[in-house]
Amino acid sequence: MPRRRELIVVAGAIAGSFSSRNNDVNGYWAMGQLYRRAIEVGSLQVSIHLMPHDDKEIDELVASVGRSYREFLDLLLVKLHLPDCWVSSAAVDVQFDSATAMPEFLGKHAGCRPFRCQAVLVDDRAREYKASSTGWCWPHNPARETQSVRAC
Repeated sequence: MPRRRELIVVAGAIAGSFSSRNNDVNGYWAMGQLYRRAIEVGSLQVSIHLMPHDDKEIDELVASVGRSYREFLDLLLVKLHLPDCWVSSAAVDVQFDSATAMPEFLGKHAGCRPFRCQAVLVDDRAREYKASSTGWCWPHNPARETQSVRAC
């Protein structure tokens, strides 16, 4: 029998997947592209509303990532046999150059900056389920990055 507390599993899966290298748009890591877009608009925070979704999203990159994570959210709810009516809202918030992010692995590229990704789900009883992940990235630069073969 499904329980609402399983929504924390959904939040964790979204946060983990969102910051992973498998989250790409047109073959390039979405986190790097979002970081570059955040710098362009003068903010180091990006919020993507998954549910209820905003059809009037101006930024195509944010809209594209939002669409794929709305589908991922729906898939997770189906797999865990959780009714979608239990989720009244869902969002992913990313803070770039975060002072609170303490990723363990810096890697070999010292130009990377820390980020924190937090998925927040609110159920129909107004209880929040939060999960976060941290990592390192730099702003998207196609001259320095290799495009994934999935883009072909």
